Amino acid sequence: MAYALLALFLFNTTDLVSCNTRRIPLTEEDTLLEYTPDKLAVGGQTLILPPTGGANFIDKKLARGLCRRGHKVFILNYNQPNSVVKRLSIHDELSRKVFKSVDNFLQKYPNDTAIYGSSLGGIYASAIFSYGMNRPKVYPRFSRVKAFIGTASGGPLHEVLTYSTTSDVKKQRKLRFKTGEYESLSDYQHQLRGAIHIDPLEYASPSENVLLFISTQDSGVPARSQIKLAKAYQAKTERIQWFGHAYAIAITGLTKAGKISNFIRKTGFPLED
Repeated sequence: MAYALLALFLFNTTDLVSCNTRRIPLTEEDTLLEYTPDKLAVGGQTLILPPTGGANFIDKKLARGLCRRGHKVFILNYNQPNSVVKRLSIHDELSRKVFKSVDNFLQKYPNDTAIYGSSLGGIYASAIFSYGMNRPKVYPRFSRVKAFIGTASGGPLHEVLTYSTTSDVKKQRKLRFKTGEYESLSDYQHQLRGAIHIDPLEYASPSENVLLFISTQDSGVPARSQIKLAKAYQAKTERIQWFGHAYAIAITGLTKAGKISNFIRKTGFPLED
């Protein structure tokens, strides 16, 4: 397995065109990593939302892979406060903060955009795409988001937060249950459902412009939640069968740039004359 992963990694790093990278301030809190190919082959731009707000090796690898295939790519470094708190309202607060960061980005770069995210980044990206598709009056700039690609992303969010086994979500759940306010997991999920108003499934509807990599052995974002999101979009899917959450995110970022590039091209991002 290790040799197979190494071979895939080396194959996927083959340079197709040269790529230039720079860091750009967006706001006082947020920054961008910009990847610009020497020769553009695809119109518009791709925005990557990291799972926890900061660019990581895997997202940088995916960004470079797309850039070398002629895509203009940005990774949004959005500052995320600590989410391991008792109050349930934190989840909408975090979503609105990411929404504001993406809105600022689209104000500065008002081009047709494909958005990619994994795990929580994909949950945010899904909500942004579905708002742009079905609630453009609320966030008019989100209508610029024409395609969504997600890895290990699912909904509804209250279900993910109730059953996720990722360390931060488990800490959050343990802290909240210590208050004695929740009689059971089902009671906790019920209260989360009432407190969360921004959800990746809420405005999701069938779209040909959604590609989802589903981690079938996942408990970080439970596989059943990923499948629900895919069904809501009637999305194109690829199932990743091995090892779970972290593996699916890594294998997508390290080896799927070509597939994601082809998908973005097919959704319609022509170069301007």
